[in-house]
Amino acid sequence: MLNVKKSDVDSNQSEVEQQTELMYKDNTIWTAVFNADKTAINNLVDIDQDIIHTRGAVGECPIHMLFLYGSDAHLEIARDLIIRFPFIVTQIYNKPVYYGENILHIAIVKRYTTMVEWLLSNEHLESYRQQLLTATATGDFFKIGQPSYYGETPLGFACCTNQWDMVEILLKYGADMDATDSNGNTILHMLVTCNLPEIYAKFKARWIEQQASSDNDKTSGSKSTKQRKLWNRLNKNGFTPLTLAANISQSKMLSWLLYERKKIQWSYGNVSCILHPLDQLDRDFHDDVS
Repeated sequence: MLNVKKSDVDSNQSEVEQQTELMYKDNTIWTAVFNADKTAINNLVDIDQDIIHTRGAVGECPIHMLFLYGSDAHLEIARDLIIRFPFIVTQIYNKPVYYGENILHIAIVKRYTTMVEWLLSNEHLESYRQQLLTATATGDFFKIGQPSYYGETPLGFACCTNQWDMVEILLKYGADMDATDSNGNTILHMLVTCNLPEIYAKFKARWIEQQASSDNDKTSGSKSTKQRKLWNRLNKNGFTPLTLAANISQSKMLSWLLYERKKIQWSYGNVSCILHPLDQLDRDFHDDVS
């Protein structure tokens, strides 16, 4: 059960109410954004370009609201503003509830595949690509235990919302498969928490491919540091993805992970001899770096 203080709920409701009220005030950037009024937005920006830095009740900027509303008209205006002011792609929510969220996070959750591709492929935004990919949404809304815990990074968001097509786009443009959240959770830990075995299997397979490719690119004379496999890494609480599944009673995911590790020794008709590795199950794992 989530322990939410009444004062926190009242505060959040107050902020949302303030945000709603701003939409209906005449001649403001928020009203123009709400109505997808391109002419009004352009007029306001021409009068004062700093208006694109305006903050709303929950720490949002106009560009965030354009992505949240998300109609074709809103997204067209968003593209125009980004082309005119490329740096706005790095704007984040700056208040506690949604702190750190950027437009890439929003585009992923809203499943704007075309927009995500556009943001990461546009040559005018190339210098901001890493900032987009590495931004972490750490606000209260995204904490572990909340329904919207998606692992903080855009790659985590794509994986935890079960969007493999989005994951492919992010990886194409350099998203880090080894990234961790503020609790030390890898993407695989996050997928255990979200109970997504199919994405887990795909991500693990892609990580193995990437490691093999990286090893092949190394010169024969270079020394490589032995790195613990992604599925054997510990978070800050000392759990691997497997032991995390046991700890949080994610029984279906735990069963799947145990089955996934099996090794078939031999088969004869319908009979098979299967071995199940005991590492992480009956001995201390902390010194095992394999």
